[in-house]
Amino acid sequence: MGARIELLPDERIGENLACYRGRTADGVLRGLAHAPELAERWLAFYVPLVKEDGRLPVEVKELVRLQIAGVYGCDYCTSFVTPLAQSRGVTPEKVRWVMTPDAADAPYSPRERAALRYTLAMATGTGRLTAQQVAEVRALFRDDQVVELSMLAAALIGFGRVSITGLHFVE
Repeated sequence: MGARIELLPDERIGENLACYRGRTADGVLRGLAHAPELAERWLAFYVPLVKEDGRLPVEVKELVRLQIAGVYGCDYCTSFVTPLAQSRGVTPEKVRWVMTPDAADAPYSPRERAALRYTLAMATGTGRLTAQQVAEVRALFRDDQVVELSMLAAALIGFGRVSITGLHFVE
Protein backbone atom coordinates (compact mmCIF):
# COMPACT_ATOMS: atom_id res chain seq x y z
CA MET A 1 0.00 0.00 0.00
CA GLY A 2 1.31 3.43 -0.88
CA ALA A 3 1.15 6.61 1.11
CA ARG A 4 -2.33 7.83 1.97
CA ILE A 5 -1.41 11.45 1.27
CA GLU A 6 0.86 12.79 -1.42
CA LEU A 7 4.54 12.52 -0.57
CA LEU A 8 5.97 15.78 -1.85
CA PRO A 9 8.89 15.65 -4.28
CA ASP A 10 12.26 16.94 -3.10
CA GLU A 11 11.87 20.23 -4.95
CA ARG A 12 8.77 21.03 -2.85
CA ILE A 13 10.55 20.47 0.46
CA GLY A 14 11.38 23.86 1.91
CA GLU A 15 14.89 25.03 2.70
CA ASN A 16 14.29 24.77 6.44
CA LEU A 17 13.54 21.06 6.09
CA ALA A 18 16.24 20.22 3.57
CA CYS A 19 18.82 19.84 6.36
CA TYR A 20 16.92 16.74 7.56
CA ARG A 21 17.46 14.80 4.33
CA GLY A 22 19.29 11.65 5.27
CA ARG A 23 18.52 12.10 8.99
CA THR A 24 15.05 10.55 8.74
CA ALA A 25 13.18 8.42 6.21
CA ASP A 26 12.67 10.28 2.93
CA GLY A 27 8.98 9.45 2.90
CA VAL A 28 8.55 10.85 6.40
CA LEU A 29 10.18 14.10 5.39
CA ARG A 30 8.16 14.27 2.17
CA GLY A 31 4.93 13.64 4.08
CA LEU A 32 5.65 16.07 6.91
CA ALA A 33 6.57 18.78 4.41
CA HIS A 34 2.86 19.49 3.91
CA ALA A 35 3.05 21.33 7.25
CA PRO A 36 6.62 22.67 7.23
CA GLU A 37 6.41 24.65 10.48
CA LEU A 38 5.14 21.57 12.33
CA ALA A 39 7.72 19.38 10.61
CA GLU A 40 10.55 21.69 11.69
CA ARG A 41 9.41 21.61 15.31
CA TRP A 42 8.87 17.85 15.27
CA LEU A 43 12.25 17.10 13.71
CA ALA A 44 14.05 19.52 16.03
CA PHE A 45 12.57 17.48 18.90
CA TYR A 46 12.87 14.02 17.31
CA VAL A 47 16.43 14.00 15.98
CA PRO A 48 18.20 14.82 19.28
CA LEU A 49 15.80 12.65 21.29
CA VAL A 50 16.32 9.58 19.10
CA LYS A 51 19.69 9.93 17.41
CA GLU A 52 21.95 11.69 19.92
CA ASP A 53 23.22 11.07 23.42
CA GLY A 54 21.09 12.65 26.09
CA ARG A 55 20.33 11.36 29.54
CA LEU A 56 20.46 7.95 27.90
CA PRO A 57 23.24 6.82 25.58
CA VAL A 58 22.38 6.60 21.91
CA GLU A 59 22.91 2.82 21.89
CA VAL A 60 19.98 2.28 24.30
CA LYS A 61 17.88 4.70 22.26
CA GLU A 62 18.72 2.81 19.08
CA LEU A 63 17.61 -0.52 20.54
CA VAL A 64 14.32 1.08 21.57
CA ARG A 65 13.90 2.66 18.11
CA LEU A 66 14.43 -0.70 16.44
CA GLN A 67 12.07 -2.44 18.85
CA ILE A 68 9.22 -0.01 18.28
CA ALA A 69 9.83 -0.10 14.52
CA GLY A 70 9.44 -3.87 14.85
CA VAL A 71 6.14 -3.46 16.67
CA TYR A 72 4.85 -1.43 13.71
CA GLY A 73 6.44 -3.64 11.08
CA CYS A 74 8.48 -0.87 9.48
CA ASP A 75 10.91 -2.68 7.20
CA TYR A 76 12.68 0.57 6.36
CA CYS A 77 13.23 1.50 10.01
CA THR A 78 14.46 -1.96 10.96
CA SER A 79 16.80 -2.21 7.96
CA PHE A 80 19.64 -0.18 9.45
CA VAL A 81 21.47 0.73 12.64
CA THR A 82 22.68 4.31 12.89
CA PRO A 83 26.47 4.59 12.52
CA LEU A 84 27.00 6.05 16.01
CA ALA A 85 25.05 3.25 17.69
CA GLN A 86 26.83 0.69 15.53
CA SER A 87 30.21 2.08 16.56
CA ARG A 88 29.16 1.67 20.19
CA GLY A 89 28.25 -1.98 19.97
CA VAL A 90 24.71 -2.21 18.61
CA THR A 91 25.34 -5.35 16.61
CA PRO A 92 23.02 -7.49 14.48
CA GLU A 93 23.02 -9.98 17.37
CA LYS A 94 21.63 -7.34 19.75
CA VAL A 95 19.11 -6.14 17.18
CA ARG A 96 17.84 -9.67 16.64
CA TRP A 97 16.46 -9.83 20.19
CA VAL A 98 14.77 -6.43 20.58
CA MET A 99 11.28 -7.95 20.48
CA THR A 100 12.14 -10.62 23.06
CA PRO A 101 14.38 -8.89 25.62
CA ASP A 102 13.69 -11.51 28.29
CA ALA A 103 14.97 -14.41 26.20
CA ALA A 104 17.81 -16.21 27.94
CA ASP A 105 20.09 -15.80 24.91
CA ALA A 106 19.43 -12.07 24.47
CA PRO A 107 22.84 -10.37 24.76
CA TYR A 108 21.74 -7.43 26.87
CA SER A 109 23.04 -5.76 29.97
CA PRO A 110 20.53 -5.56 32.84
CA ARG A 111 19.88 -1.89 31.94
CA GLU A 112 19.27 -2.64 28.26
CA ARG A 113 16.98 -5.55 29.15
CA ALA A 114 14.99 -3.39 31.59
CA ALA A 115 14.67 -0.52 29.10
CA LEU A 116 13.46 -2.86 26.35
CA ARG A 117 10.98 -4.61 28.65
CA TYR A 118 9.60 -1.24 29.71
CA THR A 119 9.26 0.20 26.20
CA LEU A 120 7.79 -3.04 24.83
CA ALA A 121 5.13 -2.86 27.54
CA MET A 122 4.41 0.72 26.52
CA ALA A 123 4.19 -0.17 22.83
CA THR A 124 2.15 -3.36 23.08
CA GLY A 125 0.32 -3.22 26.38
CA THR A 126 -2.94 -1.66 27.37
CA GLY A 127 -1.34 1.76 27.63
CA ARG A 128 -1.07 1.49 31.38
CA LEU A 129 2.25 0.61 32.99
CA THR A 130 2.07 -1.23 36.27
CA ALA A 131 3.76 0.03 39.40
CA GLN A 132 6.07 -3.00 39.18
CA GLN A 133 7.13 -2.16 35.60
CA VAL A 134 8.00 1.39 36.61
CA ALA A 135 9.80 0.21 39.76
CA GLU A 136 11.90 -2.26 37.73
CA VAL A 137 13.16 0.41 35.38
CA ARG A 138 13.66 2.91 38.21
CA ALA A 139 15.88 0.39 39.98
CA LEU A 140 18.40 0.71 37.14
CA PHE A 141 17.86 4.24 35.85
CA ARG A 142 17.73 7.67 37.46
CA ASP A 143 14.37 9.44 37.33
CA ASP A 144 15.54 11.85 34.61
CA GLN A 145 16.56 8.83 32.52
CA VAL A 146 13.17 7.17 33.07
CA VAL A 147 11.52 10.38 31.85
CA GLU A 148 13.71 10.42 28.73
CA LEU A 149 13.09 6.71 28.09
CA SER A 150 9.35 7.28 28.44
CA MET A 151 9.37 10.31 26.12
CA LEU A 152 11.47 8.40 23.60
CA ALA A 153 9.03 5.50 23.57
CA ALA A 154 6.01 7.81 23.45
CA ALA A 155 7.44 9.77 20.52
CA LEU A 156 8.34 6.62 18.58
CA ILE A 157 5.01 4.92 19.31
CA GLY A 158 2.97 7.97 18.36
CA PHE A 159 4.99 8.69 15.26
CA GLY A 160 4.87 5.03 14.25
CA ARG A 161 1.10 5.10 14.45
CA VAL A 162 0.90 8.19 12.26
CA SER A 163 3.68 7.60 9.75
CA ILE A 164 3.82 3.83 9.43
CA THR A 165 0.36 2.42 10.14
CA GLY A 166 -1.65 5.59 9.58
CA LEU A 167 -0.57 7.70 6.62
CA HIS A 168 2.06 5.27 5.29
CA PHE A 169 4.88 7.84 4.97
CA VAL A 170 7.37 4.98 5.16
CA GLU A 171 6.99 2.39 2.43
